[in-house]
Amino acid sequence: MSTNISSHKVLPTAATIQYKKVTSDDFEFGKFEEGLVELVADESGYIGDDLLNKINFDKSDTTIINAGPGQGKTTAAYKIVDHYAKQDDYVVIVVSPFKKLVKRDYDHLEKQPYKVANYEMLETIEPSNITDSKVHIVTINTLLLNPGEDNFLMTKPKRDYIKGIREYCLEKKKKAVFIFDEIHAGLHTFQQKYIFNLLTWKKYTHKCFVLSATFTESAIVATEYIGLLTDDQFQIFDAPRQKLPAQADLHLYITSEDYSVNDLTLLRPLAGIVEKEAKAGNRVHIITAYREFALRIADKRSKSALSKAINEHLNYQIQTGTEDTQFNTGQSNIGTTFSTGVSIDLGQDSLVIIMPSGKIKGGGSYRIGGIFTNGASAVVQAVARLRGKGSIYIFLPYDEGLIKPTYTNQIEPPNDFLEARFTGKKHHYTYDQQLTLLKDFYLQQRKDIEMEIIVQDFENWRKDRQRYLNMKATLYYPEFKQFLLEDADSYLSQWYPSFGKDYSPYVLWAAFNDQFVNATLKCVHWIDKKIESLKLTKANLIHELTSHYGGVDRMIEIVAGKTIYEAFKALLNALVSKKNDEDEYVKIELTYEGKPYPDSSKIPVPVFQAIVRILYQMISESTDTITSEGYLLDRMVAAKFKEDDGQTLEDIDKEYLSLYELREQMLLFARSNDNKLNSAFINDEMLKDLLRIADKLQTGDPLIRRLIFSFVRLVKPKQAEARAFVFKGVATPEFKKEFKEKFFRELSNTFFTIKFQKKGTKKVTEVRRMPTESQFIKRFPS
Repeated sequence: MSTNISSHKVLPTAATIQYKKVTSDDFEFGKFEEGLVELVADESGYIGDDLLNKINFDKSDTTIINAGPGQGKTTAAYKIVDHYAKQDDYVVIVVSPFKKLVKRDYDHLEKQPYKVANYEMLETIEPSNITDSKVHIVTINTLLLNPGEDNFLMTKPKRDYIKGIREYCLEKKKKAVFIFDEIHAGLHTFQQKYIFNLLTWKKYTHKCFVLSATFTESAIVATEYIGLLTDDQFQIFDAPRQKLPAQADLHLYITSEDYSVNDLTLLRPLAGIVEKEAKAGNRVHIITAYREFALRIADKRSKSALSKAINEHLNYQIQTGTEDTQFNTGQSNIGTTFSTGVSIDLGQDSLVIIMPSGKIKGGGSYRIGGIFTNGASAVVQAVARLRGKGSIYIFLPYDEGLIKPTYTNQIEPPNDFLEARFTGKKHHYTYDQQLTLLKDFYLQQRKDIEMEIIVQDFENWRKDRQRYLNMKATLYYPEFKQFLLEDADSYLSQWYPSFGKDYSPYVLWAAFNDQFVNATLKCVHWIDKKIESLKLTKANLIHELTSHYGGVDRMIEIVAGKTIYEAFKALLNALVSKKNDEDEYVKIELTYEGKPYPDSSKIPVPVFQAIVRILYQMISESTDTITSEGYLLDRMVAAKFKEDDGQTLEDIDKEYLSLYELREQMLLFARSNDNKLNSAFINDEMLKDLLRIADKLQTGDPLIRRLIFSFVRLVKPKQAEARAFVFKGVATPEFKKEFKEKFFRELSNTFFTIKFQKKGTKKVTEVRRMPTESQFIKRFPS
């Protein structure tokens, strides 16, 4: 086993389940003859009967049904379809966000005694043959004639089909009833340019039903657009969230660091779960955030314990949207397409959710969500797939903080197991606060942008403020509602842990505060990689490193086919973790000269230097030790070779090419000046170039950044001064003198053999030869 696991039983805090309650206050132009109508669930937790009794089927309005997962929304929707389809005056259009939900709805409704059409029939049937159907099942894209990102126009059969239904309604004097189910999953389609296609139905619409378990501010804007079809008349039905009678056991597995498709080590306990559930006769459904992850864990060629367990114990199918298959209740499913709109309710199932792992940098650091991009609402939907008793296992990576308050007293026996690891505290926001947060952000962004425009062109703004702010004919800053529809969910889920930022804080808070209607937290588990020790000493460093890597032959295997830097990264990774025969990794606890280095980013410089020097000796077959001067010349030759060969230069290559050109200038200067040099050679423009190069090498070249090789370094105060000089030309005489001298010494010692003379002048006695070929771009033999 390559992991250690500790388990803690949990007694979650009984709490009111929080959700976005839709009210009349959310609608700017809505008309409400009745206030919010609360639905009462029956003994089984279903709201269908109460809903159907309270709906006014004859009234033309947009009816909002806000009910939790597992409360019977979809079943009630089918009964609404049946009510209207059996009457001669109506045509029913069921609108779903995904093809798989269209298939689900069609499979259910085609058994009814009236004609039902699925828009996918257009692949084999002319539109005119199905426009007279009583029930039409389409995607939101099809209804709004949104062709998707890759096409300019919706296909002609689909356009003819949608137009044909309207013409049928006109000719036969029918009214349309729309059922928008799972509205939260189709918001990307409600772009302003396609809303006008929706409005072509206004003349023919009797009633619209909008259903979701996870309404958001974005979904409310989409619902307002739908409400235009019924003259802004609305009715709201709300089902307070409550725990369903049958509860699944929820287990959280927190990994001490990120997992990835290249390192499944911390998911090792899932192999045991798969085997245990399969032996109990249960199907195991695994939801992953990304397609690549689903394919990786089910890879039949993999040596990992998890992949072996899946392929040995499960009869499964992959579901990632690229396969021509639907969710199959009779076997296990692994993938990304069943986190919403699917009910797993046969009673012999368990559900596994592998949350996103790994962060992207920029603006703020956040996890890439995949199918969980919408944050908390996507998590709620995924957990709710399992209905009835069973087990839900969520794997989630460690995050630095917890949403307040404390979690200590809910763990049995009470202890600070979580607080000791999650040291940060994050403020909790409720759904009622979302709109305020969004308004504040939007208004501040708009104000900042408009002020920047005004400052840049103040004179024109002062002369004619109104005309200037209106700008050119059709150029307007996006309105708040457009921001809500297009960006609100992303903003909230990427900035606020309470709404899903980084996922782990929200999952922990929701589980400990009993927020999932279908599951109750039973146990939380902490997973660590096993640790082995590596003791290195200055006296025997090369021998100890070679032994750790498994000898020279094993090192040759590790670096095969790689460049120097690629090989350096591979050996560095092998220094801090070791791969076993099951493609899993053991952590290495490093000590050097008796001092521990638990953080891989702070490995001592002599160890870095030893690794690189070993690599240079391996690739050049030389016993010489590579120096900083040799490294710089090597990189300069590599950059020049790439340029001459027509290869694309990376940013760091361009800096080394600039150094190559400076060498040529310096050499010409020396030859024209009796081989004498001094710092006066470096003028202000050249100093700017050198400061830029030093900054880029210090941040962009890992071997210089890690102090394995050296160039003029810019400490933080000097770094700020340097950037001010480079970009604004502002610097003190003392600063310029100091760095002209530093660069002069650095370049002189790198490019030449020097003899010192009086008054800072140096005599060039020999020009260092450039390497005939760059070791840096050579590859180790495969």
